[in-house]
Amino acid sequence: MLTKPSFSLLAGSTIVLLTGAVIWTLRRESAETNDTPRSAQLLSRSKPARDGPSAHRTKTTIRSSPPAPHRGEDFEQRGTNAAKLGIETITARLEELTTATDKEAFIRGAFRHAAALEAKTALDWAWKLQRGHFQDTALMTLLCEWSGKTAMQWLGNPDFMSEGIATSLGNYLLKSGKTTPQDLADFASNFTSGKSKGMLIAEAAAKLALTNPDEALAMGDGLEILESLYFRKIFVRLWANKDLPGAFRWIEANPNNPAIKELSEPLFSYLAETNIQEAARFLETVPHDSLARRSYLTKVASTWAMKDTQAALDWANNLTTPKDRDAAAESIRQSVPVGIGAAMNGNMISWILPDSPASKAGLNSGDKILALTNTEGQWNEAPGMDSIELMQKIRGQANTNVTLRIQTKDGGIRDVTITRQQIMMKQQ
Repeated sequence: MLTKPSFSLLAGSTIVLLTGAVIWTLRRESAETNDTPRSAQLLSRSKPARDGPSAHRTKTTIRSSPPAPHRGEDFEQRGTNAAKLGIETITARLEELTTATDKEAFIRGAFRHAAALEAKTALDWAWKLQRGHFQDTALMTLLCEWSGKTAMQWLGNPDFMSEGIATSLGNYLLKSGKTTPQDLADFASNFTSGKSKGMLIAEAAAKLALTNPDEALAMGDGLEILESLYFRKIFVRLWANKDLPGAFRWIEANPNNPAIKELSEPLFSYLAETNIQEAARFLETVPHDSLARRSYLTKVASTWAMKDTQAALDWANNLTTPKDRDAAAESIRQSVPVGIGAAMNGNMISWILPDSPASKAGLNSGDKILALTNTEGQWNEAPGMDSIELMQKIRGQANTNVTLRIQTKDGGIRDVTITRQQIMMKQQ
């Protein structure tokens, strides 16, 4: 979903696609190949050739003739000539033109020439144009020239249609290496907004972080809330992918940096989710008196418990201090609790974990819990409890019993005593 700030950009891009850059490019491609694409015919409302032999002869005649000139070519050449003198000449002569069609052709000619210059220069020129349709025309021309793709090829790219011209150009610049990380961040600030801006700057920062993490982090300064959110999320993931050890070395070497708290926990979370054993090994390098250690330990325990509960319990039991062992065990129980292995929807069982105490006791999805015993053996009515309250009462210490009064799907009622166990998860 597009954010409100980026909608205007995409809307402008759509106008370019339907009235300017793409139609012109398709016509140009047709002239160069002496063959008009069907899509160009439709967009320009030209009359399609008739079916049959006569249509074939007409097509052959066109191929044997030079391309017919069209009015925009003169203004394209004017734009090319102006570009040889610089952006001031481009903007001055652009003001002299009266129709949007003439201005579009002029801009395309100018930026076909600009594409041969350094990317930073060409983008600076585009920035000095009037925002909206004409600026988008310049960016579309640069995108086609630099990528070597036709407008038709870009139109066939679903990402292009959803992102718009500026974001597509930013992604191309990133992948092609035509700009430095700082220049890419400047491009994102000048031509994009919202989610797209945050993500592009994050991509640039992640490349820079390999050599200058401090400067990379500074790229995120001054962003708006949504932009900053996507910057942090994408930057952490990309930096971790590119150089996770380097990222943690920087964190260890800069304990007083204000960005540490925002970055260290997401980085460690990424490590735990992608390589839990490596995360556990890294935890052992964190001092016991570090404020981050408890957070890291909890993350390892909870993540590992969901992946492989038995392995997590084994790891927790081998931790060197009682404080760490207790904290890890508590985190494991919170993630994968001691209970019977059943999920509830109100007082109805919605799911049974295979090979769990509930499964072994013969409970089934769709059974309803009418009542259960408390620690003193007294019955508590289950109807009226929400799912969370009921699950809390079912859970307890390992190897203790709970008795449930079950109404089966066929209406039968029976009492079932189940021994609580640590639920064991094992991802395949």
